Amino acid sequence: MDEFVAGQSEGFEKAADVFLQDCLDTAQQCPLKGDVAEAKKQLNAFFAAADESPVDSGDPERPLTGSLARSAVLALMYSDELWPTGREALTAAMNGDGSQLLEMDDRSAERQLDGSYRTSSAFSMTAVNCLDHPRVADEEWAAQETARIAEEFPTFGSNIAKDDCAQWPQAPVREPAPISAEGAAPIVVIGTTGDPATPYAWSTALAEQLDSGVHLTWEGNGHTAYGRSGGCIEEQVDAYLLADTVPEDGFSC
Repeated sequence: MDEFVAGQSEGFEKAADVFLQDCLDTAQQCPLKGDVAEAKKQLNAFFAAADESPVDSGDPERPLTGSLARSAVLALMYSDELWPTGREALTAAMNGDGSQLLEMDDRSAERQLDGSYRTSSAFSMTAVNCLDHPRVADEEWAAQETARIAEEFPTFGSNIAKDDCAQWPQAPVREPAPISAEGAAPIVVIGTTGDPATPYAWSTALAEQLDSGVHLTWEGNGHTAYGRSGGCIEEQVDAYLLADTVPEDGFSC
């Protein structure tokens, strides 16, 4: 599996550790017990049990499967503002009511009440990624790598490592390569230390590649920083976009 998949799998696994510790720190509000390692085993055991026997969601045609539950909890990693609601939904599901987790998963997937989807963003992302990355020719190796990632990153690795491009009808049109953007005005690259979807290391690598890269850091959890950093990143970005004031490379908050 390519570094993109491995990087995201590691990012989401680290985010899961932080989420689980935050859950355990709430004591009575958390359905999991022990330390993070024990809580992770309990969470994954719940996912496996829900796959074997889906949890009632109030809709007999759509019970909460383990796959849906895992997808809903994965979506929580994008924003720590969702963690309190996520704890409540997870607690309810582990006590036999999967309606809240199912609703969270539907909201994340933009699934509407009639079963349609508000946008085609999920399909568009697959299309872009499959056109941007060369396919793995060795199917046996790909299967082994998928199994390795699922084992190394047990919480979400199996979700992320699946090869969505194997059956994509259009061949890729390019391969990832370094980019310098020679001659460009300052390009501001923002990294969030606890970002699972675009791990922090990716932001530093990109800024280093760019001839005019300016790297900003937000020490937070979740995906992206602008609009979530409490003002410190917003101030830097707004000053650049509105007043052409270039942030200091290496700024952190």
